[in-house]
Amino acid sequence: MTYEEAIALIKSGKPLSKKTIWDITDLGYALYYGKQGLERDPYKGMELYKYSAEHGDAVAEYNLGLAYDEGIGVEEIDWDKAAYWYERAASKGRTDAMVNLAWLLYHGLVEWENNNRDRELDKKQAVSWYRKAAKKGDMLAIAHLGDCYFYGDGVRRNRPLGFKLIQQAAEAGESFAQYELSLRYLNGDFVEQNYDKEFYWLQKAATQGHASAQNNLGVCYSLGRGTPIDHDKAVVLYKRAARKKDEMAASNLGECYEKGEGVEVNPREALRWYRLAKRWGNEDVDEAIARMKQVVKKMP
Repeated sequence: MTYEEAIALIKSGKPLSKKTIWDITDLGYALYYGKQGLERDPYKGMELYKYSAEHGDAVAEYNLGLAYDEGIGVEEIDWDKAAYWYERAASKGRTDAMVNLAWLLYHGLVEWENNNRDRELDKKQAVSWYRKAAKKGDMLAIAHLGDCYFYGDGVRRNRPLGFKLIQQAAEAGESFAQYELSLRYLNGDFVEQNYDKEFYWLQKAATQGHASAQNNLGVCYSLGRGTPIDHDKAVVLYKRAARKKDEMAASNLGECYEKGEGVEVNPREALRWYRLAKRWGNEDVDEAIARMKQVVKKMP
């Protein structure tokens, strides 16, 4: 099926079979991401998603939610619409939709019909969705549920249970849980501080592409925390995380170029990375930016 054929079917107004609707969803996915040899066009993909989602296809409902969540193929991010479509997909049993809906609720990004939502109620609803997904064995949901119990967000605080759930998901290979577990060992939070175990879990998460884990693993190499100092490896990890717009990694790269750790001293590159860190949300680099501006200003 081509895009033109799909649009013709949609415009015909005739009832379509479930298989045909699924084919339209599949074509929408291929266009949205540039798969199956098709040129990427998120807007055309969204057009097809909308039709399939409005006709009850759970995959399209989830993908439509994701598009509004990420702001790709739409004019702007719209978390209320994302939540609406996630909830429809979640009601059909999709655990990824449950987890994403819970995340929006947990972080207070959904306003629904009321602009004065009770944040505690939002967190309780988030826990409810995490639980539903966790019961189906979703490890990311189990990790987030563990976080909720650990900190007492939306549920009565239970640190032993929270830690157990995070560890369970980490051991099952969930990168978010592995990163969270590394933080427990870094900070000695509920467990004895252990840099070796921090390093171990960061390696696991970083290998899977978790940006914050890649940055923190770079810090371990920079400081010799749980491993011998290796500035070259640190820079490689910072760059991997920075490619994902991790603001801490960008700041750390700026410091590497400023001090000449793992790279040659380069004030212009240092300034560039500090500025990127600022753009991506790091509010602690103003002094570094000012300092590098002065250095660059005096350069030939």
